[in-house]
Order: sequence, then C-alpha cells, then structure tokens
Amino acid sequence: MIRGSGEGVFHAGEGGHLIEGNTFRDSFNGVRVAGDWPSPVVVRANRFVNTYHAGDVVGRRVHFLDNDISAPDPARLAPFRHVGGATQITPLTPVPGDVGLSVVVDCEENVIAGNRYDGHPDAIVMYIGREGSCRNNVIRDNTIIVRRARFFADRPGRIRHETDSTLVGIPLVLADWSEKYSTESRGVIENNVIEGNRIIGAEGLGIMLHRASRNRVADNTITGIRR
Repeated sequence: MIRGSGEGVFHAGEGGHLIEGNTFRDSFNGVRVAGDWPSPVVVRANRFVNTYHAGDVVGRRVHFLDNDISAPDPARLAPFRHVGGATQITPLTPVPGDVGLSVVVDCEENVIAGNRYDGHPDAIVMYIGREGSCRNNVIRDNTIIVRRARFFADRPGRIRHETDSTLVGIPLVLADWSEKYSTESRGVIENNVIEGNRIIGAEGLGIMLHRASRNRVADNTITGIRR
C-alpha cells in the first residue's frame, strides 16, 4: 500500500499493488503501470493535477478507480505545457533492443471506473498502436467534463505562433491505429464495455470507435456537444 502526497511516476513491479490517496502534480505520467499481473494493480482515490497522462495503463489487469483528474494550469507541465490523454489503455509491446520483453501483452481485464475528469480534451483513450489487441475491458461510471486546453506558443520544438491556441479532442476513444505503421497487421478491439459514463461538453463528437467491433456501449449520458 502506498499512501501520502507525492509527485512523479510509479512503475508497478509484480502486481497486487494498491496506490491510494496520493497527489500527483505537474508531472508527465502520474501513474504508469505496465505488465501482465496475476492479481490486479489498483490505483484508487488519488488526485492528479496538471499531469500530461494521469494514468497510463499498459497491458493487463489494472483497476483505475475513483480518481480525481484535473488540469487547471497546464502551463506548469514542463516541457509540453499542455495536457495529453488523461487515461490511456494500450497493449504492452516490445521495445527494440530491450531483451526483457519479447512478446506482446494485450490490454485486457482493465477497469476504468468512477473517475472524475475535468480539463483534459482527451479523457479516456483505449488504443492499439503498432500491434496487439484490447479485449474485455470495462469503462464505467466516469464523469468527463470537457474543456478546451490552452496550447502555449512557446512549447519547445514547435513553431511559434503569433497567438496562443487551444487543444480540442474526443472525450472517450476506442481506436485501432495500427494501419499507420503496417498494412499487414491489424489489432482487435472487441468485447469491451462502455457503460454509464457522463460526458459533459465536447467539440463535435462524444465517443469515437475506430476499427472496433462487438463492444457494448450502453446507458451513457452525453450532453453539450458543440459543433
């Protein structure tokens, strides 16, 4: 059990961890859990303030529950000075040159439930990058309050603009983007449950499913979508 107030990134070891009651502030990843755990890693009742990613779920059996995620001042988030996807769920794929992992760990049996998001244009994103599949995950009873996030002109590595801009996104996404990297391989996003979520305000679209099949999307409340 890990309690208290802190900042930075937590990497789980062998599973069965409880990460509870912490504050993660002004950091790139709040909590990043990557692996294939026999027993779930539970990330519960934490606060994430001005994090690029609040929860990065990579692989199997992570329960991200009842957390509070907000971005009142993204300018504090060095070096990007803007937010990214608040909670990401994706397969764990081998890194070139890393002998510690030789197989793909699909994103399966993860639970994203009871969280409150305020200020991230992209709140919950389940995606396949280069390879792998996402099956039997649950995204339930989350509240997503969508706001535009300011994009500062002086972000390193970006062309300066005459004026600052704002970022917009899609609050809840299931997407297989593997075709960007290979025309021969395709991931599978199926048998996931998207249920009872509340999405308040967005730009044009509340939920996106891209190359995803046989998922249950039910009893969600979506209001305030703007053109």
